[in-house]
Amino acid sequence: MRKLASCLRCRVHIELERLRKQSCSDELFLRSAKFAIENIMHCFSGDHKMCKERSRVCTYRVTSSYKHMPYGEPLALQESDKKIVLENINKTFDATGLKEVAKLFNTNDRESLNASVFHYSPKTSFYTRNFAALCHFAVHTRSLGPSKSSMKVAEKVTGKKSVYIA
Repeated sequence: MRKLASCLRCRVHIELERLRKQSCSDELFLRSAKFAIENIMHCFSGDHKMCKERSRVCTYRVTSSYKHMPYGEPLALQESDKKIVLENINKTFDATGLKEVAKLFNTNDRESLNASVFHYSPKTSFYTRNFAALCHFAVHTRSLGPSKSSMKVAEKVTGKKSVYIA
């Protein structure tokens, strides 16, 4: 069950990621994502009739293998089981959920910024009076780069315009 859940999660993620990259409008993304998610259980069960039209991930026609599946073979599910799995997937990826996914690309840049802020001002800092300043410095440095940030801070402190040589 864990392997199947992991495989489903990975497949939905990759389908939506590729659709987002290829779709120019949100409406097209929503329609294509709905069809792709509905097709996943058919694909996992060995029915690849609609994969060419609906899936951006299925490679069965090229590789003819199921090595990505938990036991290396298609699932033997009854229609009632497929419906239950699809209902659970659709709880998260209904129309409103897909609209939220359509807006998000990834959070790597935010995570990177958080990492640099906590590098300069860790939560266990003893400098509680300077915590806000340390956070500001981290964001300022991350936004402008270390050299430009230092130059701007020096300008503010000294009141003189510094010359930046690139």
